[in-house]
Formats: sequence, C-alpha cells, structure tokens
Amino acid sequence: MENEEVCFTSLIHHKNDLNLHYICLTPEIMDLLKKFNKRVWVEINNTLKWQGGIVALGEGEGYITLSTARMKKLGVHFGEKVNVTIQPDNSEYGMEMATEFEAVLQNDSEAEERFLKLKKGLQRYMLYYTLQVKSSDKRLERSIMMLNNLKRIPIGKEDFRRILGKD
Repeated sequence: MENEEVCFTSLIHHKNDLNLHYICLTPEIMDLLKKFNKRVWVEINNTLKWQGGIVALGEGEGYITLSTARMKKLGVHFGEKVNVTIQPDNSEYGMEMATEFEAVLQNDSEAEERFLKLKKGLQRYMLYYTLQVKSSDKRLERSIMMLNNLKRIPIGKEDFRRILGKD
C-alpha cells in the first residue's frame, strides 16, 4: 500500500462558512481512497507536498484544506485547476516530529508517557505548533513548555489551551 497513489485534477474551491480554500474529493475519488486512512500525503502540481487529512464534505464527498500560504507558494488562486496526487500517510503521528521535541521526549519519560496517551489530533497539534518556529532554540523552548504543561494537566483533561498554559 505504501506505493499506491491516486492522481486527479481538481478546482480550488472556497468554503464560505469556514472561510477556507480546499480541494474537493468527489465520491469516485473517495471510493478510491477507502483503503487509505484519513491522514494522507498531498502533492499539488508536482511541486508542493505535505501531510494532511481528509474531511467529510457530505453526499460522499470529502475535502483537503489548501492554506493561503500553500496557495501562494504554488502561485494558484480560487477557481483554478490543480493536479493532485494523494498517497497514504503511514507515519506514526501523521506529522513530522521536530528533533528538539523528540530529544525532550527521550530525556523525560513522564512527558513521553503522557504524550503517547494523547489523542492523535492533540499529538499532531503539539508537533505542528513546535514546527511553526524556525529557530532550533525556540522549538526546544516550545517543546519543553508544552510537555511540562502536559505533565501538570490531570489525565483526561488535556486540551489545546491547557497544553499552551492558557488555563
């Protein structure tokens, strides 16, 4: 299954209620993707590749969000056609783990245990938030902050705000 891919052409749509751009997955495409899990590798115009998720759109359709930053990198706009390639994402977390985050986990068994017990979405959020800064020092700082907060949160009460120390 690792080498399987689904290729198709799609227009860039806009979802007004959520104010986001997306690539539509028709019922036919969704049928081809049934063997995939909901996390996938997405590549647009053989140029930009990232790990993403499929969201149900209704009536057998799905979508993959296309951020403004990615659209800018690709030089594409609402209503334009793009070539899409989707492959299954068989990675452990569905997102890259910063080396700084991994180092903190390796040196703090309590943090690692708590992190591994989180729902996959919270794990991805922590990994994503860490990767949003370019500086290694800042990634390390964010990793330590979030994992220390996580250790203080009662089990079963973990959420984004608490992990960021906002509650």
